[in-house]
Amino acid sequence: MKKRKNSPRKTMLLFLLFLACSMVVGGLVGSMISIQQSTVREVLEFLGRQAIHYSGGAAAAVTVAGFAVAIAIYRRGRKMAMQWDGEDEVYIEEVEERLRMGLMTISVTMILVFCLSAMAFSQISNLTEETWQRILWPLFSMMATMVLLVTLERKFVELEKQINPEKRGDTFDFRFKKTWLESCDEQERAIIYKSSYRAFQAAQTAYPICWGGVMILSIAVDIGVVPYVVIGVLWLTQILAYYAEASKKHRR
Repeated sequence: MKKRKNSPRKTMLLFLLFLACSMVVGGLVGSMISIQQSTVREVLEFLGRQAIHYSGGAAAAVTVAGFAVAIAIYRRGRKMAMQWDGEDEVYIEEVEERLRMGLMTISVTMILVFCLSAMAFSQISNLTEETWQRILWPLFSMMATMVLLVTLERKFVELEKQINPEKRGDTFDFRFKKTWLESCDEQERAIIYKSSYRAFQAAQTAYPICWGGVMILSIAVDIGVVPYVVIGVLWLTQILAYYAEASKKHRR
C-alpha cells in the first residue's frame, strides 16, 4: 500500500500554520511574562543566585559521579573483552556498545563540569576573603576532569584497538579523529556519517528554540547581547562548515 504524499500547497499550509501557532504561543508567553515581569524577574534572579551558589559543589559532585560511572563501565567492558572467544560477533558488539556508553559518559561529564564551573567563576568579582574558597571546588573539578578525560578516553580507545587491531590513532595526536576515521571500515563510516547528520539536525532544531527562549527571557531580565551573539556564532559556524564541506565534496 503506497503512502499518500502531501501536495506542495498542503505542505506549505501546514508549515505556515505551525509558524503561526508558534508565534501565537510565543506572544502569549511573552505577554504573561510582561504582565508578571517583577515576579518573574525575582524568581529568575533567585534561581540564578542559587545556581551560582551551589555550582562549585555541584561541579565536584558531577566530576566524582561521572568518572566513577565511566571507570565502572571501562572495567566491565575490559573484563568482557578479555572473555571474548574471538568469533562471537554479537557478544563483541555488546562490548563495543558498552565502550561507546563510557565515552559518552565522559563527554557529558566534561560538558556539565565546564558549565557549572563557569557559573562558579562568574562570581569571582564578588568574592570576599571569607568566600574565595568557593572558587577552589570548580577549579579543582575542571583540572580533575581534564586529567581524567585524557586518561580514561585513552584507555577506552586502547581497549577498542585491542578488539579491532586494524584501528589506528593516538588520543594525544591532534589528528586522532581523522586517523581513527580513516581506519574505520565502510559500515562504521556510514554509521558515523548518519549519526553526525542526526546530530546536525538536532542542533538546527535546538538553536531556534534557544533563541526563542532567550528572547522571551529578555522581556523580564536584562541579559544583554552576549547570549544572542553566542547562539549566532555557533549557529553560523555549523551552517557554514556544513555547506563548505558539501561544496568541497561536490567539486571532487
